[in-house]
Amino acid sequence: MEGFVFTPRSYTFYKCIFFGVNVDKIVHTITNVLILEKLKINPMKTTQIYSLLLDSSGSMHELREEMFLSINNRIKSIKKNASDTRDHVLIEIVSFNDRSHAIVPLQDARTAPLIQLSDYEIEGSTALYDALGNTVQRNNTLSSGVLSDQKVRTTIIVYTDGYENSSRHYSVRDIRRIMDRVNEDPLSDIVIVGCDEHTLHMAEEMNFNPTSVVKTSRENLVSSMDAIDTFVEKRMMNETITFKEVYKEK
Repeated sequence: MEGFVFTPRSYTFYKCIFFGVNVDKIVHTITNVLILEKLKINPMKTTQIYSLLLDSSGSMHELREEMFLSINNRIKSIKKNASDTRDHVLIEIVSFNDRSHAIVPLQDARTAPLIQLSDYEIEGSTALYDALGNTVQRNNTLSSGVLSDQKVRTTIIVYTDGYENSSRHYSVRDIRRIMDRVNEDPLSDIVIVGCDEHTLHMAEEMNFNPTSVVKTSRENLVSSMDAIDTFVEKRMMNETITFKEVYKEK
């Protein structure tokens, strides 16, 4: 396993093996399992997984540089908070448009790197269902697999300025089923932050808990990410608080 990476050739190989299956999901899951095997996770610890899913569709063009700076500020903050807890903390940052791209692949938060502006590319439409569905599926795979002997807490925070319009693998019905389970699981939390009434309507369609939905203005979409710092800090300290409560405090 050491040093193994997926190349275009190996991707084609796996695509042949798994013909007729969602290869993107398989590659995403296998890649992250390989990463976790190198982390030497202590089975006595709780593992916390933080996933930031960030819209990178064409409409985010004007916010690109501001978003880039905010992403790095969030990485710095989560790294600091991770160093102050006894739990094992994993972080990933995923941009999504027509497809999902792991800007920061799932890894130990204490050593996560900052990103470059070129990592956050803006183009295409908004496959939000796919980005969310793939992340939840991967977390479930880890929780029942390599992390099955641990208490696993997962937090997914979605930032978008638009509306789902291009998912190919997950439907709104699929996401509703996922959210039904998440809403009943005290160890799982999924938050969505958007900047218009479409966000509220879309979140309702997906069966989000109202306390996990935040509507802000487009001008404040990026600055609202500052609330992530306090939210993550409190969650790492096992405090019970919603993102909406933290956002109101700001």
